[in-house]
Amino acid sequence: MLKLGFNWRDILRAPRLALSLQRMWIQLVGLTFGLLFYLLLTYLGMMAAGYSLKTAWMQNGLLPCFFAIGDQFPWYSWLLTGIGSLILVFSLMITNTAVSRAIYMTSKGNSFYSWKEAFAFAFRKIASILLTPISLIVLIGFMVLGALIIGLLAKIPFIGALGFSLFTVFWILGALILVFFVLATIVATLLVPSVLATTDEDAFEAIFQSFSIVWSHPWRFIFYEGLTLILSLLALGGMAFFMKQALFIVNYLFAAFIGGDFVNL
Repeated sequence: MLKLGFNWRDILRAPRLALSLQRMWIQLVGLTFGLLFYLLLTYLGMMAAGYSLKTAWMQNGLLPCFFAIGDQFPWYSWLLTGIGSLILVFSLMITNTAVSRAIYMTSKGNSFYSWKEAFAFAFRKIASILLTPISLIVLIGFMVLGALIIGLLAKIPFIGALGFSLFTVFWILGALILVFFVLATIVATLLVPSVLATTDEDAFEAIFQSFSIVWSHPWRFIFYEGLTLILSLLALGGMAFFMKQALFIVNYLFAAFIGGDFVNL
């Protein structure tokens, strides 16, 4: 059973916990599924805008992005790539829930917890995974809509401007609450997989924990996420180095016996 100190030192274990064939396989499955839908819908959007599939593929490959292309696309092309982006994000959130559950269960001593069980748990929580950020986004949308309506009412001659100025303090407080909700949405998108995987609760618990983190532990969240990013980059660089050395050894050994044919391959 994994013993935790519940401080920043636990973050240092992240690369080691991630170095698992089971967890990498789970991530590969989810990433492949989401990326396929993103590629399909994005390239459909390009073709709808007049691109040929061959030209679009030669220019963009596996990472097409309308923002990077710079051309003007019709609204339906943006709609297609937007849907593809949402599917990719939701696929990654579901996959991260499965990975978090696998780590949580094996850390508790269940060494035989399978990747299929992890995915089964994630799909059982799919409503909570998706509804947590969507609910917060809907609330933000209602707040923005309310602000627009108040702005229209403020255009009423004399009474509108006077009434708006009398409640300035409330508008400022509302703007602060809106910023808080935006931050909570970002935190929820990043941490809802871990929250649901460890608590086995619903969307309400995930939203509550997101608010709690933003309000009570903002600097801890920023520090932990920054440290995790640095460790991820270092671990990726280390793994790339060893993969390169392994490829060098393979090339050296096979070329020594096969000769020029292997080099041509």
